Amino acid sequence: MAHNRYPIESTYRSLDSENCIFISHQKKDAKIARSIADYFLNAGIDVYFDEYDNSINRNNPWSVVTAIKKGIQHSNYMLCLITPNTKESQWVPWEVGYGYDNTTEIGLITKEIDKYKLPEYFQVIQIIEGTKTLNEFISRIRGRNTDELINESKIIRSSAPNHPLDNILNWNK
Repeated sequence: MAHNRYPIESTYRSLDSENCIFISHQKKDAKIARSIADYFLNAGIDVYFDEYDNSINRNNPWSVVTAIKKGIQHSNYMLCLITPNTKESQWVPWEVGYGYDNTTEIGLITKEIDKYKLPEYFQVIQIIEGTKTLNEFISRIRGRNTDELINESKIIRSSAPNHPLDNILNWNK
């Protein structure tokens, strides 16, 4: 399966791709979101990440809305990156609302977030708290167990320290 990194016509999952994850994030968290997007790509899962979409004219709100809508429509999962910056986002709640009926929405909380203090719209979706539950999610959507993924790629580890996302996520959850 080829994984997309977004010139416009190949921005969305190919017809043979089983899963595509829309990465929803606050603009200040673009670097963290890129790490998450790359992690999924390295695990063999396509993503829509706006930073990789060359079709967006960031000075034109219609261009942004059109690209986001298309990205959500071509994704079957939406991963909402939840950081202290998320509460400042105008786009994340809009994306969650737009994708609610057509995607499986997942929240991914960073180390400094308490899952019991999330806004109500995040309290009704599955929350991933760390690298262990992230890898379990990847295993579930890939239809393979974590051990197979570990053997396939050294970056996928279920509970070992020194994980590539250790500085972002809790490694033992």
